[in-house]
Amino acid sequence: MKKFNLWMLAAILTICGASVLTSCSSNDDNAVTPATPDGPGPLAETIEGLWWGFSVGEGTLNDGSLEYAAAIIAYRLSNDGTGMWQKIYLDDEGAPVWSYGEIDNESGNNAYGEINYTSAADGTIAVKIKHQKYYYDVPTEWQLRYNDGSITGTDNGNDYQLTPATEQMEKIISLYAEEVRHTGSDESTRDLAEDVADVKYEIIKDTAMWKFDILSNVYGAVMKDHDIEAELQKMRDEAEKPVRLKTATARAAAATRSVADPKVAWIPSGFRYIDYTYESVDEQGNPVTLSSRVCWGVNMGAGKHYFEFRPCDLVLCAHSTIADDLEAPTLGGSAETLMLQGDRVLILPDYIGYGVTKDRVHPYINHDLCARNCIDALKAGYKVFADKCGYPLHPDWKFYVIGASQGGGNALAIHKWLDTHEDFASRWRFQYSYCASGPYSPKITFEKYFEQKVLDYPIVLPLTLKAMFAAYPDILGKWKEEDFYSETYLQHKQDIDLMISSKEFQSGYINGEIFKMFPHTGETGIKPGEQIYMTDILNPEVCDMESEKCKALFRCFEKNDLTKGWTPIHPIHLYHGKSDTYVSYANSEAVMAAFPDKATLKEPTRLYSDHIKTCVLWMLSVAFGLW
Repeated sequence: MKKFNLWMLAAILTICGASVLTSCSSNDDNAVTPATPDGPGPLAETIEGLWWGFSVGEGTLNDGSLEYAAAIIAYRLSNDGTGMWQKIYLDDEGAPVWSYGEIDNESGNNAYGEINYTSAADGTIAVKIKHQKYYYDVPTEWQLRYNDGSITGTDNGNDYQLTPATEQMEKIISLYAEEVRHTGSDESTRDLAEDVADVKYEIIKDTAMWKFDILSNVYGAVMKDHDIEAELQKMRDEAEKPVRLKTATARAAAATRSVADPKVAWIPSGFRYIDYTYESVDEQGNPVTLSSRVCWGVNMGAGKHYFEFRPCDLVLCAHSTIADDLEAPTLGGSAETLMLQGDRVLILPDYIGYGVTKDRVHPYINHDLCARNCIDALKAGYKVFADKCGYPLHPDWKFYVIGASQGGGNALAIHKWLDTHEDFASRWRFQYSYCASGPYSPKITFEKYFEQKVLDYPIVLPLTLKAMFAAYPDILGKWKEEDFYSETYLQHKQDIDLMISSKEFQSGYINGEIFKMFPHTGETGIKPGEQIYMTDILNPEVCDMESEKCKALFRCFEKNDLTKGWTPIHPIHLYHGKSDTYVSYANSEAVMAAFPDKATLKEPTRLYSDHIKTCVLWMLSVAFGLW
């Protein structure tokens, strides 16, 4: 075997995670370290520090498909019984096996993880994996032995000896951590680190899943919704005409975010996702703890083993209207989870009313509040990623905001928040928003409802009234919510309220129950079982634009009109179908009229221009990177 170059080894060690060994042992204030069952033992003070050495001897990895000649092994041990462990496998040239290209910011092979250990007076050190961040199969516990200033162990049958890292080696590691692994990245994310320095979070769940498992979770959730199931079946039928579907998907692309020269040319086999709680505010400005998900691509190995890569971009995705808590991102059923790709860190807030706040009223179309909640989720989600991922963002990372349906409205609200906090937007490298079929102007949305007199998505009425009454007691406080409903609906209100508040029924099911309450069998001008009249649910006075109740309700809507009161700095890309009866196309026209120099609008072909099909095509365009 050829002689290893010390500087190459130091570089490899650092590229593949020595900075993790240097920094993660202390971790952050938010991550709770499980107590070691028996304590660190009598050797804790003696063995504290960074240990490293070589295991020289041939072996194979990945079921024999990869050969190695040696391994660098390193431990950083803390005196509290915790630490980090790392292995880098090398070929007989001293280069890492299975590296993707030359030794640079993205290459290198490693197996590493967080550990707990206990020590005994006879020198035995028992190591157990606390959290795995590696691809290759390794045991979950093993033994080392301390004797006379060194630590010995066995790796795949090869004995090795570790010694304390010298001051010179610590310096080499530090230099390479600055110069090689984090080239451009520390500088590019320094502002972010400062912005999130005081942000607190708690981990709910940290796991990795194969793509198929994620898809199964989402499919199981959305297939419970009769509306979505019916529309997807129509799209399956159309899929037999591949040219038409392909053309429609291509039209969904905003054609602004280039994928011609991706920073990462790989498709992950799975994703690591972390569900977390964070602090924000509610409708009245009071502190509230909310939940969210952050996820990024990994390559899955055996069991729960996975191999991380460096993501390129940061994406904040606002989810669409849901009624069942199982559709929330942290419950695994959010269709927006399918926006995951290997080039992005995806952050998916639950919103108030879902996840850990399931018992609260959801602030539907309360745009400013949802934007604030999502920005707080962004900051906490980035901090979770920075603390937990083995790699930083690519030095050329960018930040995007996306969403469809209610999520489209929230995405534009987030855009408004960013462009009215320009310094923050600059530090976070905000590029643009890509919004589909959103209620950007609740005023216009309801004007169109009143104009068409019939409604295809009746749950929107109780969702909206509950949210407005919770948010604006100064405007609506002289009335009760019941004052805004028809006498007929009040006979059923308790049942609908129970379904909505339980968060156990999807919107399609609740809509179906409302259609049963108002069947309109045999009537003309309405689709029985698919539509109701606005006055079936609302008090006729509320539908009178000159009434006091209607004017008060519209004052609430005007507070959430995203077509007024701000000037965009970054581009707004819209996607909306002209046949949308859930959220009128007039919403996007209003954005275009308000911001002609910053907004662009694309629409699907007529065949795919209703609300659900448009949103599905938008999701496909984002999922496949055509945006």
